[in-house]
Parts: sequence; structure tokens; C-alpha cells
Amino acid sequence: MFEGLLQPEHLLIIFLIALIVFGPKKLPELGKGLGKSIREFKDSMKETTGSIKNAGEQIMQDVGVSPDQAKKITQGVQTARQVTNPKGLMTTLGQRAFDSTGLKDAVTSTPAAEAKPEEPSAVPPPTA
Repeated sequence: MFEGLLQPEHLLIIFLIALIVFGPKKLPELGKGLGKSIREFKDSMKETTGSIKNAGEQIMQDVGVSPDQAKKITQGVQTARQVTNPKGLMTTLGQRAFDSTGLKDAVTSTPAAEAKPEEPSAVPPPTA
């Protein structure tokens, strides 16, 4: 919908419309306000990131986990995520592990309800 919105020609048209609507005296003030709000947003993001990091360190101290142990736990979780995707389907690594167990043949065998009926043999059964 907004694929080509930020091309130079479009930005020039948007700037000209803003110039007409707000006037040449108001645009520097609007730019200054926009820059100030972006700066404040960056500062608040840094503050939030710092407080989250401090909270994580505090939790590790409370639980008694060292940073190295936390790193190993994180790597284990990431490995588990790599084995299965978000939908719970097995990836190639998981499929290889599954295939090596020998269960693949049991799962992929045809159930009795879906089995094809046997062909009649060419030799009729003996009659009494």
C-alpha cells in the first residue's frame, strides 16, 4: 500500500505541501520539535534498556546464577528453538534424530483401515 511513499519525488511533494500548509516561518519550529521528540525517545529507550539489564542482573543474583551459567542456559534454549519451529513442526535436525530412532517406519506404515485389499490369487482355494 505504501511501497513507494518515501521516494525522493514523493518526499519533495510532501515537503511542498507542508510548506504551503504551515508556512516558511513555522517549518523550522516543527523540525526543531520533531528532532527534540526523537532525541527524547532515544534517551528513554536507553534508560529502559538499562533498567531491564539491571533487573536481569538483580534476578541472577537473587537466584544465584552466574553470568556464565545464564549464558549456557540461554544457549540451551536457543538450541531447543532451533530444533522445532514456532508451529511445533520438526526441522531437519529434529527429523534426523527422529529417523535415527527407527520410529519412522512405525509411524509411516499404512494403518489396517487404509490397507489395500489383497489381490485374489490365480489358484482357487481347495473345495471340500
